[in-house]
Parts: sequence; C-alpha cells; structure tokens
Amino acid sequence: MKCNLAKTLIVAAATSLAAVMSAQQPAAPAAPAAPAAPAAPAVVSLDQLLSGLPEVVGEVRGVKLTKKDLIDTMKKLNMPVDQLAGIDKSALDGLLYELITNVLMEKSVMLQVEKAGFKVTRDDALKMMKAEFDKMPKAQQDQFTGMLKQRGMTLDQYIGQ
Repeated sequence: MKCNLAKTLIVAAATSLAAVMSAQQPAAPAAPAAPAAPAAPAVVSLDQLLSGLPEVVGEVRGVKLTKKDLIDTMKKLNMPVDQLAGIDKSALDGLLYELITNVLMEKSVMLQVEKAGFKVTRDDALKMMKAEFDKMPKAQQDQFTGMLKQRGMTLDQYIGQ
C-alpha cells in the first residue's frame, strides 16, 4: 500500500511537470503586414527576465522556493530565454505561475514521501516517469518529444534531470 502511494505521488509530480514543459511553447508570432528591417536581438538572461520577482517566490510546508531555485529549474529544463523574453507579460506570468506551482507541488510530494518513510531511489522514479510517458497517447508523446527536440534534448535527458 505504501509503495503504491509513493508511486502515485511521484507519477503525479512527474506528469504535472511534463504538462508545464509542453505548455511552455509560446504561440507563434503573427506574420507582419510588411517586411521590416531585422532588429538586433536583445541579449536577455533568466536573471534579467525574472528581475521583478521577489527573492522567495513560493513556500510549501515551510520549505521556500527562491528565485534562484526557479532559475536553476528553468535552466535544467532548457527553457528558451530568447523566446520567453519575446512573449507578452501576461503569458510569461501565467507560465511562471504554472512552473512555480508545479515545483512547489513536487517539493510537497517529496516531503510527503519522506515523511511517510518511503525510500524511492532516483532509478525507481525515472522508471515510473518513463512508464507514464509510454502510457500517453501517441500524439501527445510526439508533441512532447518535438518540444524536447527543439530544446536539443532527448526524453532520457529530460527524465534524467
């Protein structure tokens, strides 16, 4: 019973994080009416992009999620800073809200697993995540792997993070 609960909690966290990854694709910009001269791309870092956030962006059961934690997570996910910088503020705010919510949910799940005395290895968690991916409809798998390919990642690299 305890093993099934731990598996369910880990799968829920993994599925939720995968949903954020697939939802982060910004909409394609509308084609301009007339050709415009190319503008020099502004170099933006995640620190610059998230400069308006407070140092602590969330908390779950006494465990804080800092802006640095969020930036580290975004780097691990290979989130395209240049594309994120190009989307409007409300879309970026929505994406950040989803990401923060999912990271906090993952932290909460891990706290529950630890509190319950479960010992789930990284390999166990990776196997469960891979099994959940394999259960996804083919179209959803293709969309997700396509998104990963755009970021220069494979499914194994993504799961291994």
